[in-house]
Amino acid sequence: MLFRALARKGEIIPTWPLGMAKLTNAEGGYNFTKGKEKLCLGDKWEKQGERALRKIIEAILQDSLSVKDDFIKKNTEKLILLAERVAQAFANDKKLMICGNGGSAADAQHIAAEFVNRYEMERPSLPAIALTTDTSILTSIGNDYSFEEVFSKQIKAMGLEGDVLLAISTSGNSNNVVKAVRDAKDLHIYTAAFLGQDGGMLAKIADLSLIARSKSTPRVQEAHILAGHILCHLVEYILFQRHLGHKGY
Repeated sequence: MLFRALARKGEIIPTWPLGMAKLTNAEGGYNFTKGKEKLCLGDKWEKQGERALRKIIEAILQDSLSVKDDFIKKNTEKLILLAERVAQAFANDKKLMICGNGGSAADAQHIAAEFVNRYEMERPSLPAIALTTDTSILTSIGNDYSFEEVFSKQIKAMGLEGDVLLAISTSGNSNNVVKAVRDAKDLHIYTAAFLGQDGGMLAKIADLSLIARSKSTPRVQEAHILAGHILCHLVEYILFQRHLGHKGY
């Protein structure tokens, strides 16, 4: 329906319709066919569409760079403090727990993998756990209790004083992440949060809040994974005191 409506209006179709075959037409554009219907991306798309896409890419790049630059510069001291806290936990045979939802869950798993496997140097594995990965635990808690409990019950089961919890939320208001931080604090676990927008509720309750001041979820997520990589880099440097790269850092 969407593609038929666009075709009736004579507009350029900027996507590849799912399930349609691509055939080169005489004008050097593309015909998309499905049954008796045929849609065409011709010279108009070639001249105008690609130019528009380039502008979109440049705008996204500049926005991403701006958000990340502002986020890192304003949170440099906090990143150092967090790295020292995490390194101290590892040195004391404690662990880092990480939680978040959606893209933030993926970031939690990504950061945990960097510590357990390696980031840039060959070194012993470091104890980091993403609380987002065990589907049996997540679904049983969500089914028997509520989704709000999926992280906090794991923290109550495994969390120890001296551990660190890194909570990731682009809004700062995810109920299950907020509860995780509250329950971690009750266990005297140090809590840090990677946040977006104005920081939300988590900015008020976490021991350390690092906020990417943007309303764009993708830009916030890009800032968060950069901060996660910087955290891994700093912790490796603190613990192993080795040169990590070829560019002077």
